[in-house]
Amino acid sequence: MNWKQEALKREAQLIQDLQQLIAIPSVLDEDAATPDAPFGPEPKRALEWLLEQGRQEGFVVKNIDNRAGHIEMGKGDDIIGILCHVDVVPAGGNWSTHPFEGTISDGKLFGRGAIDDKGPTIAAWHAMKIVKDSGRKFNKRVRLIIGTDEESGFRCMDRYFEKEEMPTLGFAPDADFPIINAEKGIATLVFKQRAEAPDGQLLRFQSGNRTNMVPDYAEAHITARIEEIGEQYRTFL
Repeated sequence: MNWKQEALKREAQLIQDLQQLIAIPSVLDEDAATPDAPFGPEPKRALEWLLEQGRQEGFVVKNIDNRAGHIEMGKGDDIIGILCHVDVVPAGGNWSTHPFEGTISDGKLFGRGAIDDKGPTIAAWHAMKIVKDSGRKFNKRVRLIIGTDEESGFRCMDRYFEKEEMPTLGFAPDADFPIINAEKGIATLVFKQRAEAPDGQLLRFQSGNRTNMVPDYAEAHITARIEEIGEQYRTFL
């Protein structure tokens, strides 16, 4: 069976599904969180949307407290886990396209989460459908595990594995897979510096909305006058 050819047959549907998922602004919103939507309404909506795709295709589907869930096929004692997530970091500003539309331009699809991690998630979901539709027999369960808090601390997976089995083996198609194929952890560091000289002292600096996203804007407040450091700045540029 030519798997690439089968994937290309579904390209239009895959792109359409990805655009639908990107259209859900599934950013953590703790101000709007409830017991029924622990990370806010939009991450919950993204999870429900993907689980519903699984139900419609006849897969085994399970929702774990609106924090995580899975879509499963096959039978057997062992589980092959495909770990994905449908939450995204904030969009930020200065986009040339709408961050939650999945705009296609110059052969590329642009949107918040297109690479991390909605694109790989939809690719994995369609891969499962292709294999299922091929009629292959399974001696293991294949489980697409879907998180909703990967970008903000993995609380989704903490709850999921309180209630569900740990996969026998697995991988995480995230961003530039297969280069990125596992969640390796994150370190959040706080740096402080005391400036002794009053001239040019940095008073305040702000950049970005999250520690794990590329900042769209940076602002610094200093005591020096711009004309005093203008020449130095131009030299630096």
